[in-house]
Amino acid sequence: MKTRAEILEQARSVESETWRQHLTGFIDSFIKKDRRERWRFLLLNPSVKTSRASHKLYNDIDRSKSTGLVYPFALPVATRVARGVYDDLQGAPKYLTYDEATIVAPNTDGIYSFIAGELAMFWFHEGEAFLFQQH
Repeated sequence: MKTRAEILEQARSVESETWRQHLTGFIDSFIKKDRRERWRFLLLNPSVKTSRASHKLYNDIDRSKSTGLVYPFALPVATRVARGVYDDLQGAPKYLTYDEATIVAPNTDGIYSFIAGELAMFWFHEGEAFLFQQH
């Protein structure tokens, strides 16, 4: 089994426009309305401040559009095979399969987007994970 470092090193980087689409979709669909502008600024203009503030996303996600997940996660087969956009808010976003994301994401604050603004996950560094779906 590959380690987190090996997976991230070997994964293909996400193109800037694709990354923006996925993060903008996540913010506009799954963050509380009154907190979106703040997260647009922080997430779309990454800096040291972004990684330091990433834990605050936990309080700003719209839980009415999420399901708290308990390991092992029961996700549709398509999400397990396709590649999504993973951003740990600390380095370059990468294309990962769901199985790779389950190795890379736990115990970090990270966004994993399958379909921009429609289907995504948020991992919280204290072990919680959330699945977001547009209804």
